Amino acid sequence: MPSDLPEWVKETPCHIRQNAIFDAYQALSASPGARFRSCRDSSQAIKFNNTNFSSGSWYPRLTKGLTFMVSEPIPKTCGQGTQLVFTKGRWLAIFPEPVAVTPTEANGVIALDPGVRTFITGFDGSRFLEFGSGDIGRITRLCQHLDDLMSRIAKEPCRSRRRRMRQAAQRMRTKIRNLVDEAHKQIAHYLTHNYSIIFLPTFETSDMVAKVKRLIRSKTARAMLTWAHYRFKLTLRHQGEITGTTVVDVTEE
Repeated sequence: MPSDLPEWVKETPCHIRQNAIFDAYQALSASPGARFRSCRDSSQAIKFNNTNFSSGSWYPRLTKGLTFMVSEPIPKTCGQGTQLVFTKGRWLAIFPEPVAVTPTEANGVIALDPGVRTFITGFDGSRFLEFGSGDIGRITRLCQHLDDLMSRIAKEPCRSRRRRMRQAAQRMRTKIRNLVDEAHKQIAHYLTHNYSIIFLPTFETSDMVAKVKRLIRSKTARAMLTWAHYRFKLTLRHQGEITGTTVVDVTEE
């Protein structure tokens, strides 16, 4: 190893260094203008090989005598590579698990129409279904509270109080994200277990909310971004792979 490297790099286990180099290579391949990550990035990750986690800890020999608290039970071993992710002030442990494909017994077909006040409207040939009807009201109120908090942060002269307010704002963002993700998962679970084919139109949110050419109000644009329709499509596709449900991209024409 080159002698001009910092001592903490030399003391870092080789698998972690290898994964970091691989991430840097991927970033440079995807974007020639890639730069070094900031130590203040809101999300950072440490990747481990499957042999690095055993007895319910990472590198048990190096971390002997050290303990950590978890909010839910974690496995003693993991046959896949694991990760420790620090994101938005929280530590998350990622343990991949194999998922068994269980084909759905349903044979229905449904066409979906994304929206804002009602997140998704569906028609299966015999009835209309609404998912997330009125839920945007609760999310909008949380967004308004967040806006008010950010406004007060900008005017707060006390440094320690500003820090606590920023932490509260981050917790509120996490709550909004969790509410949206929970809605996505519940809706995707219902659809993939009750229909075999799902038609989902392409919903170009980024084009609709672009200030240069948008025809909608700023409140509507924000609601569309908060609902994260593209993220829902990814969740729906993932659930579809587990249940054997076909998700078809169509246009609204």
